[in-house]
Amino acid sequence: NCETSCDGYCQGNGGVYPYSCATNLDGVVAYQCGPPPNGGCAYQTDPTATGPAGFCTYKSTSASINCECPNDNDCMIAGTCIEDGICSDATVRDDGTPCNSVPFGICQNGFCMELPTPFPTHQPTKSPFETNIPTKSSIEPPTNPPTEAPVTSSPTTPPTLASDPYDMKDCSGICQGSYPFGCASSLPGIVSYRCHPEGGCHYGSSLTESFPHPGFCVFKTITSQTPAPTKPPTESPTNLPTEAPVTSSPTTPPTLASDPYDMKDCSGICQGSYPFGCASSLPGIVSYRCHPEGGCHYGSSLTESFPHPGFCVFKTIT
Repeated sequence: NCETSCDGYCQGNGGVYPYSCATNLDGVVAYQCGPPPNGGCAYQTDPTATGPAGFCTYKSTSASINCECPNDNDCMIAGTCIEDGICSDATVRDDGTPCNSVPFGICQNGFCMELPTPFPTHQPTKSPFETNIPTKSSIEPPTNPPTEAPVTSSPTTPPTLASDPYDMKDCSGICQGSYPFGCASSLPGIVSYRCHPEGGCHYGSSLTESFPHPGFCVFKTITSQTPAPTKPPTESPTNLPTEAPVTSSPTTPPTLASDPYDMKDCSGICQGSYPFGCASSLPGIVSYRCHPEGGCHYGSSLTESFPHPGFCVFKTIT
């Protein structure tokens, strides 16, 4: 397996740690990511468990050396763990790459620099007492500098609260864990990163891309301003079934069932293949659910209510 790094082997987060998987779960001793084309994540609570075939262990809390390579410079790519818990050197991002540490920032020589704001131009007005009409427009600097700063996010500092559901918020205390709340924070083409209080993530390619269901909290955006939403979220139902589910082996996709709490073959319903980018072994969890729009939910009982409609139960444990 991958003894020190899974970079380039796992496909989540562009092949960069943590590969769109969680890095801090109670009781988990081995964190694993899947190879292409399906990817996915797996979490082991048994120190002797080897996990699914072909999966790469990118973090192990049972190891004598716990190595993580932090990075607070968004113009540098963090190094990876090598021998004896030592981190390799960080890699400088290409010049011109957008960054979020400063307003309107771009990377230059490994640092996030603010682009200068061009002065506005004004066409001179003609006085009724003037006989000569100016032939060229003049360029005047503004008397007051711009007062609105862009809405940006830093991967290390939680943002402030906002009232618009599509605005970036401080999701600490709303979503589970701490930033980035078990979600990816750097994916190609993604400008809006969302987490859910019940678990699961959603990624928007535009700032106002509709949420798959209500309750998501936007913890990071990449842009200058966040426009108003164009599509309101849908409401979840108030009544949920209470029948007990049917169980089967977690390694073989089960057959279809009619009860929403029964285990189903979620292939073609959720994204990717089993376990559909979700955890499949968590302490105290007996019902594992995935959503067609992305995201996961974990139930401590077989009939624990879904946080919103549409979830597919791909594994149960009795």
